[in-house]
Amino acid sequence: MATAVAATSDRLGQILVHDGLITSEQLAQAVADQKTSKHRLGYVLVKLGMVAEIEITKVLARQYRMPAVDLSRFEADPKIVKLIPSEMAVKNVVLPLKREGRTLTVAMADPTDLGLLEDLKFITR
Repeated sequence: MATAVAATSDRLGQILVHDGLITSEQLAQAVADQKTSKHRLGYVLVKLGMVAEIEITKVLARQYRMPAVDLSRFEADPKIVKLIPSEMAVKNVVLPLKREGRTLTVAMADPTDLGLLEDLKFITR
């Protein structure tokens, strides 16, 4: 179920500048804000109104070579949702989407959280 996440070597800010979504100056401003706020860069960029959240999502999906899922267009199957305890799902912002054989596909806020992936693998055997 859990697969190691292979990210590209480019960082989020570099990709956004390369794609023309922000300028180098905007990136520098956001990085400075990030250092004082301790928030992730994507959050800071959205909060400052520099980039739309959907654009951050698309870039992160590309960066981590994973599909982005629009959950507003997704209807969860109650049988599948029950595979992950609700407290765990809420705390970790994770939603099971589908199960095919022994493979469970999940949407999660932080696909780099390998500890969570291991926990999910253990509880959904």
